[in-house]
Amino acid sequence: MSKASVFKIGKEALIEQLGHDPAVFVGWSGFEERSVTSLRALASMETIEVIQLYSEPFDYEAVGFQTEYEKLAGHRLSSSIGISRQDQYQIQSAFRDAYRIALKNQRGLIVDISAMPRDVVIIGVDTIIEEWLSCKIKVKIVYNFAIDYDCRQKDVSKKWLSKGITRIVPVLGFSGKLYPGRDTTLLALIGFDPDRLMRIVEKAGVQSIVLGLGTTSMAERKWLENESKRLASELSSSVIVNNSFEFNCEDAEGTARMIVGAIDNMSGTNIILAPLNNKISTIAAALACKIRPGVQICYAPALIYNVEGHSKPSDEFWIVDDFGDFFSKLINSIDQDGGN
Repeated sequence: MSKASVFKIGKEALIEQLGHDPAVFVGWSGFEERSVTSLRALASMETIEVIQLYSEPFDYEAVGFQTEYEKLAGHRLSSSIGISRQDQYQIQSAFRDAYRIALKNQRGLIVDISAMPRDVVIIGVDTIIEEWLSCKIKVKIVYNFAIDYDCRQKDVSKKWLSKGITRIVPVLGFSGKLYPGRDTTLLALIGFDPDRLMRIVEKAGVQSIVLGLGTTSMAERKWLENESKRLASELSSSVIVNNSFEFNCEDAEGTARMIVGAIDNMSGTNIILAPLNNKISTIAAALACKIRPGVQICYAPALIYNVEGHSKPSDEFWIVDDFGDFFSKLINSIDQDGGN
């Protein structure tokens, strides 16, 4: 499969790569500075109509970026939508409406996933693909890489992003098929949430665990790879890990293939997928489960988030130039030669 539709670029090239054709821009404003990184780079792009999504009620005024988001959008802001995180249908509706507005007005759709919660990303992927299969428009995905996490903590081993969970729920569109009498395997893409993962293991009642360990091709992010391995070793001393595999956090196609391959190697068991790494791998997880729809994707909202200094934006962006075409080619490629 050609990767020509996927790019890694600097912020100076973002407008050029996203193009100057009219588009509906959808982003999420929250407590991460990356909420506004793309809009800062697109300040002079007059051809976009901006839709702001945010969590309702918004609990992070002291550290949030909602006000800056609205100022950056300026006259381009067409709507600001507060979303209850407990209402997954509201998330689905927001993406469906944005897609249909773009379609009706003969515009493209740009989705900035940089600061979107993982469940929002997953529901967005599902909704966009279903709409695209019905009536095609050009959809572009943009993601700003983080150069650091828990920025105030210099000791890598003490960095954290969230702790505990409030509940575990299947993500809308990915309830999967869980059969009574079968063992259940948790397939987890681990990140900086070991405590969160442990709570999922405790509450999900799984019989086995398969870990996906994130790697990186970016030299300045190698510490993330080392930390992923350290956390995996720590988890292995607390729970029974049956198998593991590595995936590149910057490669959605390769990660989707790895997940499909892991799923295919677990026939005869119920599978619950917990994507706990970055948003690129979260997109890959959603794509893999569109291709292997028997798998359930779960989401477990954290009890506590590290909202101050959560992440530090980089000057690099990951772009999918035509998301529908990317998905179509991924399906055809996996149909031809399997996940791996």
